[in-house]
Amino acid sequence: MDYKCTSVWSVIFGKKSWEQQLNFYAYLVHKCKGAKIKKLQILAVLRDWKKSDADFKPDYPKQPIVTVDIPLWETSQQEAFVDQRVALHQQAEEDYLNGNQISECTPEDMWLRPTKFAVMKKGRKRAIKLHDDEAEAQRHGESLGAGHYVETRQGEAVRCEKYCPAAEFCPQYQRSINEGD
Repeated sequence: MDYKCTSVWSVIFGKKSWEQQLNFYAYLVHKCKGAKIKKLQILAVLRDWKKSDADFKPDYPKQPIVTVDIPLWETSQQEAFVDQRVALHQQAEEDYLNGNQISECTPEDMWLRPTKFAVMKKGRKRAIKLHDDEAEAQRHGESLGAGHYVETRQGEAVRCEKYCPAAEFCPQYQRSINEGD
C-alpha cells in the first residue's frame, strides 16, 4: 500500500503511473525480500474533496480518504517494466559520459499539460469552455457575442517545473523555457 495526497480526478480517472510505481515496488519486494505480493492499493487523501459533490455526483468519492485497488501484474511483466526503466537510465548515463545527447523525455514523463484556450465571459471567473485550438476558441467566443473573450492558459511540464532535480541542467527543459513552450 502506498499513500498519496492527490486530487479527486486522479481517483475518478485513475493514474497509469500509480500502477507502474506499485508494480515496480512489488517486484522489488519480491526480488529483495522473497515476499509474494497479493494485492496493491493506494490510500488516497483527496485534497479537493467536496461533500456537496459526494452527495450529488454518482461517480464522485463518498469520503475524503479512499482506498484504490491497483492491478497487480504478473511477475514477468513487472520484471520487463523494471528492466526497461533501468535500461533507459543506463543509456542516459552512458550517453552523458560519452558526450552524446541524452534521449528526450516524453510528454508523459514530463507530466505535460498542454496549452488550452478558455472562452471567458467578463465578470465570470470560470471558463465557459476550454479548447485545444486557439482559432476554434476565438470562433466560439465570437459566436457568443460581446463580453466574451479568449484567455490563453499556458501549458506546463509539471514534473520538470516542480519535481525534477535536473531541470536546471536539462537541455530539453531549458529549450522549452527559452522558446516559451
